[in-house]
Amino acid sequence: MSPTQDSAAATAQAQPLLNTSLATRYSLTGRGAWTGRDRGGVHTTYTVDRRDGYQQVGSSPWTYDAAGALVQDATTQFRYDALGQLASSSTATVGRAYRRDALGRIIAETDTKTGAVTRYAYDGLRRTFRRTPDGQVDVTIDGAGLDEHVVTITASGQRRYLHQDRLGSVQLITNEVGNPLEWIRYTAFGEPTIKNSTGSYTLPTSAVGNRFGFHDHPQDWAAGLVDMRARAYRPAFGRFLSLDPMGLAAGSPNLYALGDGAALTFVDPLGLRKENDSFEARLDAEFAGAPANAQLAYGLGACSR
Repeated sequence: MSPTQDSAAATAQAQPLLNTSLATRYSLTGRGAWTGRDRGGVHTTYTVDRRDGYQQVGSSPWTYDAAGALVQDATTQFRYDALGQLASSSTATVGRAYRRDALGRIIAETDTKTGAVTRYAYDGLRRTFRRTPDGQVDVTIDGAGLDEHVVTITASGQRRYLHQDRLGSVQLITNEVGNPLEWIRYTAFGEPTIKNSTGSYTLPTSAVGNRFGFHDHPQDWAAGLVDMRARAYRPAFGRFLSLDPMGLAAGSPNLYALGDGAALTFVDPLGLRKENDSFEARLDAEFAGAPANAQLAYGLGACSR
């Protein structure tokens, strides 16, 4: 059974696939903020403030900066740059620091616990190149859509084909002859469960080095974050870390929510505004071949229309 979501009833339920144990039921406000979550017999309560921020999750208070960006919860500290984009995240075991280019794209990611640096390069808005701390490189070839990654090719020539659902979330990774390498399943808000090739056991992170997940965005499995360009999305709590920089012009009353709390219905390719699943192909067709700065400017404009 696939994940289902019912915005009208303000509830969402994700059923397990491949014998996962992530059957989850959510209670939502009319603006898409969680008020409760039930999983594995455990109920968690979410206290919501007037801006739709979580004041408290369970017994743990959340703290925000003056701009409304989350800086501290029960497990993680976050820091932001002068433009409000995520600069670092840190837990007791996982730390990340991000270096961005002039267009706000992450070009270097440092593991602050080990000092290891992963570097990225882009084709316009698409993250296509990666060099890992040990010097290994891979390149990802895209399809027609903005977030439609088809195959990742390593320096040794190995190919990993990515298979997506209607909204772009990577569900299956296969090799050159079509044999499964990994499966990924998600809760209604994008929490991933990665399974081995047969689906018989769960992996803590991608064993084949896959870096694309929910809605086909770059996903940091260990840090629990999804890079949606303008903002970072945190699927474990079904929301962005910061308020939508477009404000109410984005057309959503809840400026933390992804797609008004309907993450199985809408995408947010730029982290700025919910769109239906046809938006990415239209955006890609209109700026195909344009330089990166023009693509970014168009993307911002498209999301304001």
